[in-house]
Amino acid sequence: MLDFELSFESDVAEAARVPFTGSLGVAEFDGQTPPNQQSFQPVAGFNLSHSGISFETPAWPATDRLMVALGDKRSPVLVSARVVACSKRADEDASTAYEVRCEFDQWHT
Repeated sequence: MLDFELSFESDVAEAARVPFTGSLGVAEFDGQTPPNQQSFQPVAGFNLSHSGISFETPAWPATDRLMVALGDKRSPVLVSARVVACSKRADEDASTAYEVRCEFDQWHT
């Protein structure tokens, strides 16, 4: 379990980012076997670039490797990603949430 704030400025994508406020799914990934559909938790996106994505989640990530599901829930596009930054933030209703920034590793078809 990750129990410290991550911020690797040298690893943060320099790519142009666009706002992405859609819903996506995120699951822990062991680097080998894609998670089953029930493992994906819905999260709210912040922004997207060709090399990564950021999203808000109510729980601190348990691992630094994730599988992200984008697009249609019935046949999503899957991409493995590495967590490059995670920070605590307060959302509009003052509850605790975390912003997670990920760099894409590999697209899975």
